[in-house]
Amino acid sequence: MSEAMYHLGIATSRCLAVVATGDEVYREKLLPGAIVTRVSASHVRVGTFEYFAARGQMDVVKKLADFVIQRHYPELIGSDDKYRGLLNAVITRHIALINHWLRVGFIHGVMNTDNTLLSGDTIDYGPCAMLGVYHPATVFSSIDRRGRYAFGQQAHIMQWNMARLAECLMPLFTGDDHQSLSHAEEDIKAIPELHMTAFVAMMNRKLGFTHSLFSEQWVADFLQRMQSKQLDYTTTFKALTDNAKSSTEDTVLMSQLGDFYQQWRQQLISADLETIHQTMATHNPIVIARNHDVEKVLTAAVEDKNLGPFNTLLQVLQSPYQITAHTAQFQQPAADYDASYQTFCGT
Repeated sequence: MSEAMYHLGIATSRCLAVVATGDEVYREKLLPGAIVTRVSASHVRVGTFEYFAARGQMDVVKKLADFVIQRHYPELIGSDDKYRGLLNAVITRHIALINHWLRVGFIHGVMNTDNTLLSGDTIDYGPCAMLGVYHPATVFSSIDRRGRYAFGQQAHIMQWNMARLAECLMPLFTGDDHQSLSHAEEDIKAIPELHMTAFVAMMNRKLGFTHSLFSEQWVADFLQRMQSKQLDYTTTFKALTDNAKSSTEDTVLMSQLGDFYQQWRQQLISADLETIHQTMATHNPIVIARNHDVEKVLTAAVEDKNLGPFNTLLQVLQSPYQITAHTAQFQQPAADYDASYQTFCGT
């Protein structure tokens, strides 16, 4: 999955190797054991800061913050309030990360602070899955019984994680305790608006426009229409992308999206269709790592010792914005499968 994310253009850790141990481990069932070697720009997490802050080891928190600044945010070196700057730089990266997840339909499944990297990369793919039919409450992780990490909740959880980071960094801020608390609260409270601005801009790009032509309310209503019609997220945007370069309306899209489709088509009249299509083609993947396909190739690899299907899917996912020889066999949604699908953290 991390390779799929990498080729989708999303900041992520990557898998260098998987080595079978020969042992078995107990999870949802007895499974063959393996060790994953995961590489990233660094593995410093919000939870890393929490660990030392909870023990009152602020000298270590400061050293850790200085390391992160030097490694990931060198532009902050020498700034007046570099630790507040660090908080805001991490917030900026995570707003961008979450909006990329929402762009392609990625559901992380376990967004705790130990899975929130200061570098802004995606890590821990244990219970992750991909959105099929659009619904913001979609959950696949077996342990997420209350929907804390649901597709549409991921921005809220990101804000919560950033608040935990702020608690760790506040003692390092310039100023007294009252000023530090005020600044931290200001920065955390600003996240929803910053996220929504980025989200609306991202959704406009999925619809072909590099400026926010469609408003926050229009986008919300459009997604509500997708939800009520139980439309597949990836397939719908692919169909819109294909239709953007056509001079004729798509009757299926018209039936599915109604006035929203008409309003979108109306905006195309005075637009450069080639530019619109290119923008959509670079923001809407043709193929994603659909849940049923992932499980199918993993089953073949584990139970049948056959890596052929795995390698074929991997090859397709390395070109998610282009048609390749095997793309078509991995494009089909499986709504019935997703309806009962559950993921488990195998780590």
